[in-house]
Order: sequence, then C-alpha cells, then structure tokens
Amino acid sequence: RSITLAFQGDVATAPASAVNLKRTEDGLSIPVVVGAPSYSGGITRIVLTFGGSSLNGTSLADGRYTLTIDGGQLLDDLGNHVDAANNGTAGSTGTVGFFRFFGDSNGDGLVDAVDYLAFRAAYISGHVTPANSIFDFNGDGLFTAFALGMFTTNFTRRKLV
Repeated sequence: RSITLAFQGDVATAPASAVNLKRTEDGLSIPVVVGAPSYSGGITRIVLTFGGSSLNGTSLADGRYTLTIDGGQLLDDLGNHVDAANNGTAGSTGTVGFFRFFGDSNGDGLVDAVDYLAFRAAYISGHVTPANSIFDFNGDGLFTAFALGMFTTNFTRRKLV
C-alpha cells in the first residue's frame, strides 16, 4: 500500500513530479502521492502511496514495477540536487524494480505453503491487524470470501511470471 524511500541527509524538497511508477508488463503509469519528507537521525524518509483506477483497493495490482526517482528535482536542505542513483552524482536518476504478488507474505515471488499457513491464520482470526493486513486484498479492513478467492487464484498460479 506504500513504499518508503530513504535518503542519507536532509531532503527538503520532494515534488510529486520527481517520482514515476510504471508497471513493466504494459507500461501503465501509476499515479503516486509523495508524502512530506521526514528527517531524523541523518536519514530522510519519504512515503509514497498510490492512486488511480488500476489499484486493488489501496494496493498495487499484481505485477512487476519500476520506480524512477529524479534526483534533479529533489533538493537537500542547502538547495543542492540529490544523488537518487546513489552513484556519487548530484541530480542523478535512480531506479528500483520490485513486484507485488497478492498472498506472497515473505516476498520470495511464490504463493506457497508458507504463505497459505499465514493466510489461513489471518483469515480464521477474522481481524485485520497491521501484521496480517497484507492479506486484506482490497484494503477494506475485512477478510472476505473475495480475498480468499484471490489468494486461491495466486496459490494455484504459485509464481508471478
């Protein structure tokens, strides 16, 4: 439902135009809401959340994604461009690839028996908590037959291709 970017130093300016999120399978651009930078202990954290009609509730649809961060649009507290690629070049552009696969609770790219046991415990509990909210398919705060069906679909599919 969100991604947190972490930068060394104090990033003071982070406009929405500095980030671009695309689903790699079809090139679909996903609108990104950029939260206010939060600086603590020498690290700036910026939380990104998602919008648009292609979401499952508040979460990204299954797929592979590329996040592009334009350091030329990010400024530190002294007005300098940020090294988003972490290559020593101020104003550089960084990219991060990742995937979202509903039911994959441990991030190994498979929905398998390990995930089934975790889903089963969450579903039987009937209560969405921060620890098990990854199994709330559409972010409505409920474990429903719909979430069970979506988990089962990915369990039989097993791996994100």
